[in-house]
Amino acid sequence: VRDGDSDIKDYAVFQQALDNLGGIEEASVELNAKLTALNTQQARIDSLNAELAQLEQDIASTDAANHTLGVDINTAATRIDNLYMEVKEEAAYQQNLKQDILELRAEIETKEDALRVQYHEELAAAQTAADTASAAYEVALTQKAI
Repeated sequence: VRDGDSDIKDYAVFQQALDNLGGIEEASVELNAKLTALNTQQARIDSLNAELAQLEQDIASTDAANHTLGVDINTAATRIDNLYMEVKEEAAYQQNLKQDILELRAEIETKEDALRVQYHEELAAAQTAADTASAAYEVALTQKAI
């Protein structure tokens, strides 16, 4: 071509080379667009993977907190059971004390009644003795006066 002795076939070869270069440029633009889309998708995948990792950490933290809470609940339930047993024992003890008090109250009433009867009997005996002594005194005074 530079020497000036080219023919139409040489021109066709150049045209075909130019067409191929144009096709390569179009393919390059298309590949760059696909690469950009692929990079965008990869960034989205990386973001989703980071969110998934954070979610896994949150789940692990929640599981640990749930375990701790479960242990705390079991401890509280055991404490409640123990307190319930203490309350039952205390209620039984109080019931026994109440029964003892009622029995002692009945015993005291019985003894008070017996002491009242004894007091009245002894008071009557003392009154009788005083009356007898008074009568004897009166008799003695009368005897002395005679």
